[in-house]
Amino acid sequence: FYFGSLELRGLSAKDNDKAQEMWELRPGAPMDGPYLDEYVRSVFDVVRAKSNVNREMTVRQPGNLVDVVLKF
Repeated sequence: FYFGSLELRGLSAKDNDKAQEMWELRPGAPMDGPYLDEYVRSVFDVVRAKSNVNREMTVRQPGNLVDVVLKF
C-alpha cells in the first residue's frame, strides 16, 4: 500500500498549517503505519489539540493508495 493524501479536521487554521508541515510522507511513498502513530503523538506535542484523534483510512484503487483523515 502507498500513501495517497492527508486531511486534517478540527484544528485551527494555524495549527492545521503547522501539522501539515510536520507530515513527511509524500504521495506514492510506501504507507508506514508506525509513522502515522508517531506523527499523531508529535502533533499533540506541538498543537493544543484535544487528547484524542479519530483516524480514517480508505484505500483508493487503482494503485492501493491510502488516504488518511485525522479528526482532532
